[in-house]
Amino acid sequence: MPAIKSPSPKIKHLRLNPLSVAKFFWERGIEIPPVKQRLVYFTYLEALKQGYLLFEEEWQAWPYGPVVELIVDKIFDHRHNLAKLFKSVKDIDDELVLNWTEKVFKKHRNTEQDLIFQKAQNKPWKDARKPLKSEKQNAKIPLASLVKFANGKPSRITT
Repeated sequence: MPAIKSPSPKIKHLRLNPLSVAKFFWERGIEIPPVKQRLVYFTYLEALKQGYLLFEEEWQAWPYGPVVELIVDKIFDHRHNLAKLFKSVKDIDDELVLNWTEKVFKKHRNTEQDLIFQKAQNKPWKDARKPLKSEKQNAKIPLASLVKFANGKPSRITT
């Protein structure tokens, strides 16, 4: 997959494995894959708000919310034994990332699934889906759109 070009030279690239972030939430009992995916998204936005790019993989606007295809594919391939998948995935060892993931987890651990999905269907997701001719199609969510949203709408990320 091609590396994401940063819209701002100030963004620091952490180059995490997106599965490491998914693993963090799985280890805390978040078992429903789409919920894990949304919590990874919220963590990604939190990192952008702080000037960091968590990982290089692109976000896509799928029909029900933003996803990283790598996470979807790996979790689907190992759906009957996620423990085996996540055993091979490196834990997060960066304190900043741990703080962001913990913040997102604490904020959303008791939130209804539908509310998590609604919150993830934010402006970057909606804008990426606007030109699609079918609800079944997917589109790339531009990094510049995510950065603008993260920096211009902090209340949407942290509430």
